[in-house]
Amino acid sequence: MCGIAATINGSDGETQIMGQAISHRGLNTETTRVKELCVSFTHLPIVANEFNQPCTYSNVTVWLNGFMSNWKELCDKYMVIADSDTEYLSWHLAKGKDLSELNGFFAVLYYQEGVKMFTDRYGIKQLYKIKHNGTTYICSEVKG
Repeated sequence: MCGIAATINGSDGETQIMGQAISHRGLNTETTRVKELCVSFTHLPIVANEFNQPCTYSNVTVWLNGFMSNWKELCDKYMVIADSDTEYLSWHLAKGKDLSELNGFFAVLYYQEGVKMFTDRYGIKQLYKIKHNGTTYICSEVKG
């Protein structure tokens, strides 16, 4: 199922507590900081056992919760070599390609000159966001 728990201008400890709250979503959890963004990503390996989150290409660091169903076709279209949907997505975002090309069910958090996020066109996967006392909290579940 995977899950994202993140803070903007928050502490690593706050982010790890959020990650523990959603730990039932996967087997592995890793916390990473990129400038003001701290992310605790919980991974449930379905396609492969490799833990490839976050994935960075150029100036873009990406966390993907869900699945991009057409990433291999887009790799062929743009002649990109990638080993996963997350790896392809980091290239796609760095090159400024159109988000409407992406198919699947996913919630994406990424850092590219600031924190950005989006979900699939149907909103199947969610990211909840709240700001409190100067810290922004973002999570795949409300209880995070």
